Amino acid sequence: MKYKVKDYAEVLYCISQIKVESEREVAVKDFLNILKKHYIESWLPNIFQNFENIYNKDVGYSKVEIISAYKLDNNHLKEIKKLIYKNLNNNNIDIKEIIDKNVLGGFIAEAEHLRIKASLKDRLNALQF
Repeated sequence: MKYKVKDYAEVLYCISQIKVESEREVAVKDFLNILKKHYIESWLPNIFQNFENIYNKDVGYSKVEIISAYKLDNNHLKEIKKLIYKNLNNNNIDIKEIIDKNVLGGFIAEAEHLRIKASLKDRLNALQF
């Protein structure tokens, strides 16, 4: 059976839940030895990213990026936040604003399993056949 990055991240998350520190340390060493044995140490950054996603989901925390061509005013940001809270059904959200001049009007909001594309560029692309 071929395992994926997400599988290793889930195992690492289970290891992190071990209460006895000495047992957890042994499990982490064994985990790292398995990665080394299969020559997949290079997967570690992706494993850690997936681990973070699993942890955030478990504790009910979401990271959201709001991307726009310019800094949004407080009223627009407030409305976008309401939309995000409603779609994620979660109030424990860390929102990061990103300025990207390639976004033509509007904004793009991205979370782990949510993507709201409300930019002019995306609307024009949707009209093309």
